[in-house]
Amino acid sequence: MPACLPYRRAVGMKWVAYYPGNTHEGLVDSTGIVVLNDYETGHPKAILDGMWITFARTAACAAVFARYLTARRNPQSLALLGAGGLARWSLAMLSEEFTSLSEVRVTSRSRESRDSFCKELAPLGAWNLRSCETAEEAVKDAEIVVSAIVPHATPPFRAEWLAPGSLLIALDHLHAWDSRTFIEASRLIGDAEQFLVNAAPNYGLDWGSLGGYGDIGAIAAGAMAAREPDESRLVGIPTGKASIDIALAADLLTRNGASGRLAVDLGPRQVGH
Repeated sequence: MPACLPYRRAVGMKWVAYYPGNTHEGLVDSTGIVVLNDYETGHPKAILDGMWITFARTAACAAVFARYLTARRNPQSLALLGAGGLARWSLAMLSEEFTSLSEVRVTSRSRESRDSFCKELAPLGAWNLRSCETAEEAVKDAEIVVSAIVPHATPPFRAEWLAPGSLLIALDHLHAWDSRTFIEASRLIGDAEQFLVNAAPNYGLDWGSLGGYGDIGAIAAGAMAAREPDESRLVGIPTGKASIDIALAADLLTRNGASGRLAVDLGPRQVGH
């Protein structure tokens, strides 16, 4: 994922690998690095942990979507579908954006992972963090729903579980929710419409039959309306842009590299770390 940001004088690339079989060996399934190059010469100047950057920027994007798209400015309930790195970071970013969050429900494929998630994060905020056996239980009446799961042959989540007035932020894009989720949405909000247009047929979706589209950049800039009073359910789909990865990596290098404290760990990651 290459990007060049002239306004930041930053250029580089993120390399990501996804090997789902790694979990059987006690290793995480996703790894990545970000290589930053000198803007003037092209010479490599830094290698950074790509997964930390990916988790941080993706969750930050989720918080930006929620800032403009929640039905209420002080939402209290959040459902997390998936208990991995993106869920942890999403909770951190959303709780910074909304100090009103008091009920957080999490579910995942294994009881061990979701119980571990709750045990680890419950002391870190003023919320009731609850492990749920099923996704339907977690989603019920939640004002914000964030899904971040690995691909499945058949979408495991259903539109009928979403409450009226809710906001779904699908960090897993189009593969985790049934087609009704996107067809019946009042609007789909994204940051790269062409990506979604191209991806829709891969999931049996006709882009023309889906809810209307809104661009989060235009909404944030005030050029497009945020949530309208008559919009029942919105679906936000941050697609993940290399430009954000490189901007964050350059900022980390500037803030930490100059102090001499920058450290990079490229060793294998054990599951749960």
